[in-house]
Amino acid sequence: MLLIYIAAFWSVFTSVPEFKDMSDQFYLGVENPISIRLNQCEAEDIQIKVSEGSLHKRSDSTYIYMGHQAIEELKIKLYYKKILCAVKVVSVTNLPTPTITLSNESDGMIRIADLSSSVTLGFKYDANYPEQLKSDIVTFQVSIQNKSGMQLYFAPIKGNKLDDLAISKLKQAGVGSIINISNIVSQNQRSGLVRNGINHQVVVGQ
Repeated sequence: MLLIYIAAFWSVFTSVPEFKDMSDQFYLGVENPISIRLNQCEAEDIQIKVSEGSLHKRSDSTYIYMGHQAIEELKIKLYYKKILCAVKVVSVTNLPTPTITLSNESDGMIRIADLSSSVTLGFKYDANYPEQLKSDIVTFQVSIQNKSGMQLYFAPIKGNKLDDLAISKLKQAGVGSIINISNIVSQNQRSGLVRNGINHQVVVGQ
């Protein structure tokens, strides 16, 4: 019935607004953008309604959705001249916690041949994670143990790369040595500097 209604609407108007480049996943506690392609329609005749949460208009073509609770199917309805012309369904969930990973790492292991000064530490994000909340690592602490558990190296590191001394110690320790990463400080556009409570361990493999 809804499809028939919208088809009838298109027969009345030659041009209507539409949703543009919208994600199917919204998150609680952050601003979720809703973009509209005006298609030469008058902005004052456009209205958006949601089945839950709140909307804030930023411009003629951009709205911000703020969720109040997790919801499996949030319906976002787009009206033009008080007539429904599009419906978008998205889910609203808690923001997933990113994980920490070294470049070239796989399942908690990095090959000894891949250890070099180009190895970087970074966050791994969900595919729809908001860009403005993604962070760069500023500093972290690293300790290195051989396969017997003896600590060979312990130091704070600036930036997001293992330093040359750490790489050297790992290659000396060889296969089975362990990299422990902690006290990670990151920075993003929204929160500034943040100390993360995430620890990460990587084993050096063959």
